[in-house]
Amino acid sequence: MAPAGRFYSHDVFYNFLTEIIYWDDYITNYSKKSEEMIEGKATMIVKNGELLKENLIIEEVSEQEIMVELRLQSISNIGEIERAYLEPNGKISVFKFPENKQKSGISTFPLES
Repeated sequence: MAPAGRFYSHDVFYNFLTEIIYWDDYITNYSKKSEEMIEGKATMIVKNGELLKENLIIEEVSEQEIMVELRLQSISNIGEIERAYLEPNGKISVFKFPENKQKSGISTFPLES
């Protein structure tokens, strides 16, 4: 706490930071469009066992990068996936088909030479 009559720049910084946090919370809680603009939104990258390559292009992510992330989640075949989303934080959310409804599809394993 600053003594009376003295001005400290860190007080201004803390007040400014508090205002930014307040307005960020306000905007993202009360405006869906603003929330999407600030926070981002999930993009579907697999639908019914098929890779949506046009969405990979939009998100500027390669098929190989997706395959790596899917292998890390123990997915060996795209046909196992009902839906997969690239989240704003870069992680992939995967929703698998029930085992009896899985399809054949693209292998996530790298090609061996």
